[in-house]
Amino acid sequence: MAAIIDVEQCAGLRGKAVLLYATRKPEKAIPGSLVMDAQDQVDDPREYFVRMGISDETPVVIYGELAAYVWWLAKVAGLNNVAVLDGGMAAWEASGRATGEPGQPKNRGMIAAEVAWERIADKPEADGYVTTVEVDAELERALVDAEGYFSEDLREKLERRAGSARALILCGQGACVGALAATVAGYGDVRVLL
Repeated sequence: MAAIIDVEQCAGLRGKAVLLYATRKPEKAIPGSLVMDAQDQVDDPREYFVRMGISDETPVVIYGELAAYVWWLAKVAGLNNVAVLDGGMAAWEASGRATGEPGQPKNRGMIAAEVAWERIADKPEADGYVTTVEVDAELERALVDAEGYFSEDLREKLERRAGSARALILCGQGACVGALAATVAGYGDVRVLL
């Protein structure tokens, strides 16, 4: 599954995927979505997803204001079949689809994949191959518009800050948005500096 999917792709996955509403303030939701805040501390990021009934091969679609953060947690947790709904709830509603109440996890999942701690950087780097890019409010707005849609020229926008680096470490308030954008833009080595 691509890292960013549109409403049509999301609708086609509804019977197969777990939809995570990544928010601190749940309001109207895609019916049956599971609300995931991910604020409580855990030692192992897999625990967030296991609580939601997600296992290694479960397709997951994430939307909400914390979608990029939860997507990044999923990658660190070792999950590979994870996507963010481009445009989020606004795109869902604009398509004329129904909204409703969130659901509840039906069971506990099981993730055997190892935690991908290597996706987290411990310090900034800049050596020509890898560079550290701060995802400030200006860059975040360039990557994702006010309605929640990702730009079509993500690589170009990232290269303005990263130059010719092939690997990126993203930091700052929008680091996870930057990591998602960099992954979609084709950067092979993407890490977040916490």
